[in-house]
Amino acid sequence: MSKMLDDTARKLHRIFFNLYQSAAARVNDNRLARLSGRTSGQISAAIRELADDRYITWDERAGIVKVIAPEERRGVEARRPYTWADRSRTG
Repeated sequence: MSKMLDDTARKLHRIFFNLYQSAAARVNDNRLARLSGRTSGQISAAIRELADDRYITWDERAGIVKVIAPEERRGVEARRPYTWADRSRTG
C-alpha cells in the first residue's frame, strides 16, 4: 500500500494528470505556481515526492514531466471491462 501524498503533491499530481496525461511535457514553473497557489520551493519538493513515489517521471535537467498511468505504477496490466461472460465464472 502506498503512502498518502501531502496536499501540494496531490494538487500537482491532479494538475499534471489533467494537463499532461497523454504525453511528456516541459513544466512551466510560473504556470504551476499560478494553478496550484504554491511557491516554487513547495512545487520542487512536491515534484520530487511524486517522482520518488512513481506517480510521475521527472527529467530535472530538461524540466520534462510524464504522468505514470495507475496500471503502469502498479506494474500490472489494466483490467479489461466486465462482460456478461464473466458472470458464469463468478458462480
